[in-house]
Amino acid sequence: MFVSVEGIEASGKSTVVNEVARRLRQDRWSVDLLREFAPSHSRAPVEDAVRKSIFFSLGFEEGPRAALLYMLYHEAVKWDRATGLSRDVMLADRFLDSIVAYQGQFLPADISIDTAMLEEQIAGLMRQIGIPIPDQTYLLDVSPELCAERFARREGRPLTDFELAQITQIRASFLALARSNSRIMVVDASDALESVVDLISEDLRWRLEGRRRDHPGNGLLLPRPPLRWANSEQSSATGASRQRLESGGVVPSTDP
Repeated sequence: MFVSVEGIEASGKSTVVNEVARRLRQDRWSVDLLREFAPSHSRAPVEDAVRKSIFFSLGFEEGPRAALLYMLYHEAVKWDRATGLSRDVMLADRFLDSIVAYQGQFLPADISIDTAMLEEQIAGLMRQIGIPIPDQTYLLDVSPELCAERFARREGRPLTDFELAQITQIRASFLALARSNSRIMVVDASDALESVVDLISEDLRWRLEGRRRDHPGNGLLLPRPPLRWANSEQSSATGASRQRLESGGVVPSTDP
């Protein structure tokens, strides 16, 4: 099962991926982290770019168009190195949706970007060249204000007005993708880390057990079990209130 964790800066992606992997391994599921298959030669330009800007596309010396294509190359290299290994779960922090939301954000202004169409086109190309699309994606959603607060604590500096404006737009792109794609589950990542990890780990255990019991290799068709809470903020990038679900569960995003 291929699972991606997405979100804006400081939403907790890497930490959540590490903790979810640890818990699944404790339950004796075999888990790999996609980032561990990145060789130094393809990782170095990424690291160099993000030293110049928190946005890879702006720090990449060849420009935003090349940055989008480079990220496709970077993912292809990782998948080639991971091919042939047997595992229950491959976990990725950032994948297809980040390429669309982040690299799509910084394409030249004279290009009219339709987020859903861009994802469909990139996903189609990935499939054509043998790079799988995630079976399940968890979008860790936080407000731009909380992002700025966490970023300042982590980096020791505040976000600039420009950076915050771009992150706000990138978050809107992520939420737009979630509205149009049932693969993406929006998770309220403003809650405590343990609660976020509990929710995702529980959901993945259920999916994995279902695949093992009833639908090996063919996805999961069972009804969703009750979980703790979900983020209702999928209809707008700003302003929609979050809610706790008293008796329901985390539900996949649906069209508005």
